[in-house]
Amino acid sequence: MTSTTAFFIIMNTNNISRTWVELNQTALINNVKNLKKLALHNELGLVVKSNAYGHGIVAVSQVLETLPEVDWLFTVGFKEACMLRSHGITKKILALGYHDLELSEAIRNHVHIPLIHSDRALADEINRQAQALMQKAFIHLKIETGLGRLGFTEQEVVSFAQYIKERCPHIELYGIYTHLSDPNREDLTYTYHQLDTFNRVINNLKEHNIHIPCPHALASGGLSIPFPDKPEYNYALVRAGGNMYGFWKSDLQKQRFHAIDPSIELELVLTWKTKILHIAHHPPHNYIGYSRTYTTKRDSLIAVLPIGYDDGYPRALSSHAHALVNGVLAPVAGLVSMNLMAIDVTEVPNVTMGMEVALMGPHEGITPDELAYKAGTINNELVTGINPLIERRMIPQPSVCVHDYDKPSIARI
Repeated sequence: MTSTTAFFIIMNTNNISRTWVELNQTALINNVKNLKKLALHNELGLVVKSNAYGHGIVAVSQVLETLPEVDWLFTVGFKEACMLRSHGITKKILALGYHDLELSEAIRNHVHIPLIHSDRALADEINRQAQALMQKAFIHLKIETGLGRLGFTEQEVVSFAQYIKERCPHIELYGIYTHLSDPNREDLTYTYHQLDTFNRVINNLKEHNIHIPCPHALASGGLSIPFPDKPEYNYALVRAGGNMYGFWKSDLQKQRFHAIDPSIELELVLTWKTKILHIAHHPPHNYIGYSRTYTTKRDSLIAVLPIGYDDGYPRALSSHAHALVNGVLAPVAGLVSMNLMAIDVTEVPNVTMGMEVALMGPHEGITPDELAYKAGTINNELVTGINPLIERRMIPQPSVCVHDYDKPSIARI
């Protein structure tokens, strides 16, 4: 093996960010406006859990706070919700999943609380905490209709709701919700079964004089479901997650969106960037990276990027993906390591040290869908895996939809 000859000396990076995520504010706002078209007169809630699907929960929520189309934000737990309150977010917030802070903190911050099983002791404690704070605690009951995870069974709901009404005067039964298992397929039989179960629960509560004002069941996957002559599936609130960030659940979902309104388009919001740390010439037959998995086949120019799987760039993309450099897709060369990775920039014109590199974004060849397919995962997992310590920058810019979703693709569920 011939030793590598350095092409440039490593640059001084004191004032240069190693990596950052840019968020297209215009795309985000346009996606929200399109989702509101589907929500019609119902309230629109947007899911910002898990660091806003990796986009940056504070940056995204601060934009959503300004939009009249948005009524609710959904977090995974109390911690995210109370953190948003500390950053000035005043929209209604429901924690969808679990209680990861003291109940008093959630009640004090007017966070709506999910109840996912029949626990009267928990209801009593929520009531006691709300009384101590001289506030109301707002509760949403989660109903298990066929996802097989969390929620009240159909048989448990009425007696528990009656207990709340009779014994917990500081609790308001504000919402009732369920989660659809499989709405992104042609056959909607199972989805209709879930929604019929959910409606049966709501009607049973009404028969016992228990009226819960905010039912919700339709999330991103359910927004596009055709409901001809089924007004009973029209709920007060709709939830949207991945669609807000520009992700289609599937090609079928896009077709259904367009059947409702052909003008609806989604634009990817996120672009993940870094800068070239080092460039070197390599003759043919030189190894690049650990385990000698990549060998140069010609005189090559190899750039090293200060990015690795610690940052959330999947090791599974080793030698299987590309990065965008000066308008050219440069292949990943060798194994992605913990803090570094290499790309072949031989074909990149005028490549220089410190040049910007797009690792992921709305560009053919590096979209989350394409990279997720190559990594054997889904777009949601890929973007939520971006290290939350990496800076997120909200960038106002013209709205340009540059990804061609009409090309054949796998389901992105």
